[in-house]
Amino acid sequence: MIAALLRRSLVDLWDNAVFCFGLNIALLSLAALFLYPVSLTYALSPALFAPAMVVAVWVGLMALAATAELVNQVAARADIITSTMRPDWRFCLVLAFTLVGLGGAAVLLLLGAEAGSAQGVARAVSAGWLLLVALELAALSPTFALDHTVPLPRRLAELAGIVLRYPLPCATVLGLSILAMAATVGLLPGPAGAAYLYLRSGRMMRVGLNAAGDPTPVTEAIHQERLRVANRTPRNLLQPWRAS
Repeated sequence: MIAALLRRSLVDLWDNAVFCFGLNIALLSLAALFLYPVSLTYALSPALFAPAMVVAVWVGLMALAATAELVNQVAARADIITSTMRPDWRFCLVLAFTLVGLGGAAVLLLLGAEAGSAQGVARAVSAGWLLLVALELAALSPTFALDHTVPLPRRLAELAGIVLRYPLPCATVLGLSILAMAATVGLLPGPAGAAYLYLRSGRMMRVGLNAAGDPTPVTEAIHQERLRVANRTPRNLLQPWRAS
């Protein structure tokens, strides 16, 4: 499953490398302009830092979902439909409160940990697990933030179910995207490519979660991912303007 997702995502990002490069520069610039005043709130008033973090995470989740759908439409060579790029702000807000809560709990565990003691090691491991869960929830959120047809509680339950049922695939996709962004200073694939990978991964894992033990839907979804690049040759990859 992960191999099919990575292969499809890398080919689509390579085909639209110039667009993704420009989009990443714009996203990084806007993020720097937005996060700088948020970082100043702690120096001005620590009591305002938590609400500012909730707002920052909320806006970040909405931007992540909108970016993922934009890259998805560009990769599909479809007309840009702005209505489908609008995430559910209520879902993002509830998830933002959850992520800030998990992050705060992890920080409290680390602050109370004593170096060299068994309790300190346990606190550090628990804090690391909470941070990993928070990152995985944020990474897979675009799939559910862009879905307006399913009720909010069910989407939250499905998101939590995916993170708990597929911990290794979620951690692998998250780790690979972070390494790719760090290796290229966030330019390519960058946040836009990572958002696209998160969207495709979330949709694939959602199919597996709702398959209820029947492997047929999962097999079909993986087949569709591989079908997109089945007939591509290295010549096509080196010359992405050529049709497959």
